[in-house]
Amino acid sequence: MKVSQMEYKRVDVREVSQKLDDFILRFKNAENADEQLALDEEIGKYFEIMDTNMALANIRFTLNTKDEFYSKEKEYYDQVMPSLSVKMRELDMCYIQSKFKDELVKHIPEVFFTNKKLESETINDSVVEELKRENALVTEYTKLMSSIQIKFKNKIYTRSEISQFVTNSNRKIRRGACLAEGRAMRKVAKKLDIIFNELVGVRTTLAKKLGFKSFSEVGYRRLGRNCYDQNDIAKFRQNVKTYIVPLCTELKQKISSEMGWKNLMLYDNSVFTKTEPKPIGSIEEIFAKGKKMYQEMDSQTGELFETMTQAEAFDVVARDGKWGGGYCTGLPQYKLPFILANFNGSHDDIGVLTHEFGHALASYQAFNIPRVSARGSVTCETCEVHSMSMEFLTYQWMNLFFGENTQEYIFNHVASSLTFLPYGTIVDFFQQTVYDYYSLNASDRNDFWRQAEREYLPHLNNKGIPYYRTGRRWQQKAHIYETPFYYIDYCLAQMTAFQFLQLMQEDYKGAFKKYLQFVKLGGTKPFLDIIKEVGLKSPFEEETFAEVTETIRQMLKI
Repeated sequence: MKVSQMEYKRVDVREVSQKLDDFILRFKNAENADEQLALDEEIGKYFEIMDTNMALANIRFTLNTKDEFYSKEKEYYDQVMPSLSVKMRELDMCYIQSKFKDELVKHIPEVFFTNKKLESETINDSVVEELKRENALVTEYTKLMSSIQIKFKNKIYTRSEISQFVTNSNRKIRRGACLAEGRAMRKVAKKLDIIFNELVGVRTTLAKKLGFKSFSEVGYRRLGRNCYDQNDIAKFRQNVKTYIVPLCTELKQKISSEMGWKNLMLYDNSVFTKTEPKPIGSIEEIFAKGKKMYQEMDSQTGELFETMTQAEAFDVVARDGKWGGGYCTGLPQYKLPFILANFNGSHDDIGVLTHEFGHALASYQAFNIPRVSARGSVTCETCEVHSMSMEFLTYQWMNLFFGENTQEYIFNHVASSLTFLPYGTIVDFFQQTVYDYYSLNASDRNDFWRQAEREYLPHLNNKGIPYYRTGRRWQQKAHIYETPFYYIDYCLAQMTAFQFLQLMQEDYKGAFKKYLQFVKLGGTKPFLDIIKEVGLKSPFEEETFAEVTETIRQMLKI
């Protein structure tokens, strides 16, 4: 069945609440573990249907944020889900407090219980109104950013479409596009400040009602941080400063010298080679090449790509009103992933396709585990290893997409993956500071961002670019508004994915086999346990940084 043909039915909060009460009562009254395990299967099937309907609503809203029907559905879920989430946490506690837990953990991964406990600490009846307001503010941000129109070269572009110029080989075009986007962002900058001000306030109030010192503690629990804490992140941040920042600066100086630039400007930040590698062919041709690539990679990847294509489970055309990022979500009732992207003709089109397909592969494998709870509870950094590693694992097929510019693409991709790390670290550092020192005003936050850029991106120059000089570049990062503290997961995953890149240089088949092992373990164990089991190194260790940077230095010939 095609995704567009899937029937959507609104999740009735009263009906679900009654069903949850029934589950809770039956779970508590169960006389043995077998009864609870049978009920667990029933609960799993019920939630698959509910999750599928909610996913369909979100897919159709993000495909067109101007759609009146699905905008109202989004508003409905923003309002009802907090109360329903409280009830769902009650059900979670039945698992955690079960008299038969010792027997349950033989069938359900222990990390499932760990993460449910963490999640249960982030919500109760006292914070329902704050959760509703938080949801509404996030939706307001999404709609505002999706509505931005950028005038450039006598045309109107969305933010996704204008990004095609960030890698243009013509420096004047890059500068013009950057200034045009900056002008459009300046028009909404104060509104974005207001939304974020209220989000920080709401989240801080929520955290204090739950008994926490700051929202940082809530954010970590929401994301299931079950094997590392803020001290580990601080250690990671220092390793980025020690190993990654100097290497990025060397790389940027080398590129500036080769390009003949006196100063590296913000609009030069995504350019790594004189020739801009662009994918060859139309979207249809790109997907035909994608099919060939994934068929040759492995039977599992080939089957999934074909299944998703037949179901029209890809939407990659950028257009007005469409949510501006990329994501993969699941439709568990149909055992089908769905990918949204915004192609713009740049080499990032291939990067986002391979990235999101890594997520899709992990979802697809999980959907084929019959018992929902047996899939465990996968955390974000583990998910991002799936996607970022897939980007590297497709290198041997990049000639299909880039022809004679394949090596330029690979250089661009490795270089951009490296230089992402300081930026991603800043995003997390910014959030940590904002929520731990929630009295900061908009001006203070912008000052902190500017200082962090000077510290982690010393090669970058914003001179003559008004919007970005105000320290507001953080406003463009949706995660800061929508999913606080998520962004460092990309950084941890990138350091892990780089290890797969190292392994590929020696033995591609062995690296791919290890990757599949990592994917299959996802959700069944904590992140660092999975890392250890497949024979990789922790991204928190200095040794990992030393080895990774040496590999990249050799690949980029720095």
